[in-house]
Amino acid sequence: MSVIGATVPTEIIKESRRDIGFAIGIIIVLTILFLPVPSFLIDVGLALFIAFSTLILMVALWI
Repeated sequence: MSVIGATVPTEIIKESRRDIGFAIGIIIVLTILFLPVPSFLIDVGLALFIAFSTLILMVALWI
């Protein structure tokens, strides 16, 4: 058997990219949690979170 023409299945590549994306996401979340954030950004984030939560609730209730 020759390994010269062997290729990596696309499922393995997709899984590897998903794992890398997950690791980068965790690093970003931890960085945001540990770095001091200005109060303006906290207010904006809270407003966006409440708006997004309201949107999800409205869609769930079919309003």
